[in-house]
Amino acid sequence: MEWKLVSRVANPWGQVPVSGGGQAVNPRVQEYMANLAAAAARRDCVSRRHHYVPQAYMKAWSPDGKRVRVLDTINGFDRLRGLRDTCVRENFYRVTDPLGAPHNQAEAMLSVIDDEAARLLRLLRGWEPDDDMDFDDFMSLAVVLAFQSNRTPQRKRLMEAQDTWMRTRALQETPTLTTTGFVASAASGNVRPVDDGA
Repeated sequence: MEWKLVSRVANPWGQVPVSGGGQAVNPRVQEYMANLAAAAARRDCVSRRHHYVPQAYMKAWSPDGKRVRVLDTINGFDRLRGLRDTCVRENFYRVTDPLGAPHNQAEAMLSVIDDEAARLLRLLRGWEPDDDMDFDDFMSLAVVLAFQSNRTPQRKRLMEAQDTWMRTRALQETPTLTTTGFVASAASGNVRPVDDGA
């Protein structure tokens, strides 16, 4: 899909802080956004094994840069395990387009975000007393952390359950609620009073 400018309107809030509406971002941010746009334009990616915890993050906790200690919550055993085989699922980010064709375009875009997370981790690991972080790095770190907390199998299961519930609710017939119908329902005991905590 290609975007086409159809009209311009004045920004009612004045100048957008920090980026000037995307016109004044620093070159590193421009490169990051260009990489993200390029990944979004690709229809698919080669990788089918998708890490929901970036390997660069796990590497920060690795004793040798190749393995990380993992705890099996079922049997209680902990052991060193290869980064390639930890926190990974086959086609975890696979989605389907409106025509029903599956693709891994999301994984391609996430790889750009993972590269940014790796850069920020290197920055943080190199910190010394009195070092500071520039505003763009601070904002990027906030986005990466918020994003990472929402890309787990547990969050995916929750979103799938919510989707199923909403689709089920959308198919249910909703009776027209009138004051007469509400009073009749209340009188029959089908409507419970709201507990306002008083």
